[in-house]
Amino acid sequence: MAWQLFSEINRPGGNGTRDVTWETWADDSYQFPPAPNPLFPPTWPEPRLTKTLRNESPTLELAMQGTVHLPTADIHALVAATQPNEEVRRNKPTFDYILANHLWYAEGIAAFTKAGRDVQAPQGSIMVKARWKLISEADKPRYHWNLAVDPADNKVKPFGLIALHVTAKNFPNWLWATFEQVDNPDRGAVLGYHDSFGVDPPNSNGKVSEALRELFSGSGLGSEWLNYRLDGTQVDFRDGSGQDTLLGNSEIEGQLGPAAMESSSCMSCHARIGASIATGAQTGAVAFVTGPPPLTLYYGPDGKKTNIQLDFIWGLALAHNAFPLAPVPAVSRSTSSPRTLEAR
Repeated sequence: MAWQLFSEINRPGGNGTRDVTWETWADDSYQFPPAPNPLFPPTWPEPRLTKTLRNESPTLELAMQGTVHLPTADIHALVAATQPNEEVRRNKPTFDYILANHLWYAEGIAAFTKAGRDVQAPQGSIMVKARWKLISEADKPRYHWNLAVDPADNKVKPFGLIALHVTAKNFPNWLWATFEQVDNPDRGAVLGYHDSFGVDPPNSNGKVSEALRELFSGSGLGSEWLNYRLDGTQVDFRDGSGQDTLLGNSEIEGQLGPAAMESSSCMSCHARIGASIATGAQTGAVAFVTGPPPLTLYYGPDGKKTNIQLDFIWGLALAHNAFPLAPVPAVSRSTSSPRTLEAR
């Protein structure tokens, strides 16, 4: 299922650029504008010739703002990490759901959660987090590459895709899958390989399987995609024996070192984003933990629900407060007719 999803979202985007399908979707800057005005909601993005990458981890940004909580040592590690060159994108069903429910600005989230409603993205929702690195002309055949603005000097350069998190609402708690470019130096070093379809022999650092070659060929994917590997998937917090499941990417979570990877669980981290029913304020903390979230995150000592889980969508933490609208000037009734007032 993960490889089928991968082959679908990496089909050519059909917009006259090097974009594949997921690169045509809305990124964080479209979904969560820095000065949102509820009267002018975001619109689905038009094609862009170059992509804009983040030069800081959003986890770091939120931690420095105090929105999320990380140990000081982890913040220092994030600061010391190389520029991640990341982007996060959501397909149209996800974008439309966030838009329709006013979850794209902080006050909208507050109103939604204070009404006691649960965030539930529709089936078919997909979210993608990608990481890129600057590559040379000689590197291009081994990567899916695209033109992007280098945050270091604001010049347009070729960047190669090195990591791809994919989350799809195929299950109540989503399907989680993470992929890496085969040359990543620490790929599989901590968590190993968990792929029974894409490589031969299965669950190894082997060659691309014939089954995957056939899947790519039927989806119109070029030979560069044969240089990508699935690290593993996740559909539940624990397996049938009660062991916590693990999933992480050496280029995304791995920036904090082997210890973070050893307790890396996409589901467990994303399950910790919520919002208070009483105030609408967002709650939770980024943490390298495993297993299901503690009940105390969402329930009080009396067993009553105190917080709404935001359906694993950490991006909602990026929602800004609405841009304050200028007050409407008072109109004198002595100089304006009712019709004029109505028109105004």
